[in-house]
Amino acid sequence: MHALRHGFITDALEAGVPLHVVQDAAGHRDPRTTQRYNRRRGRLDGHPAYTVAAAMAERLEGRAEAGEAPRP
Repeated sequence: MHALRHGFITDALEAGVPLHVVQDAAGHRDPRTTQRYNRRRGRLDGHPAYTVAAAMAERLEGRAEAGEAPRP
């Protein structure tokens, strides 16, 4: 569950959603909590897990465009 929450906050900030809107949606009382996600965003871009996730997403997208069914 935490990974989904983290992904939501990070993606929203990346998409340009204002910090105070993301803070409200995430239920953070203190804007500094939300701001931590914003500061870490740049440092996570080079993290191996994000690199692998991006590669997997590209593969899945390519399969979908080719009309292949997703594999379990």
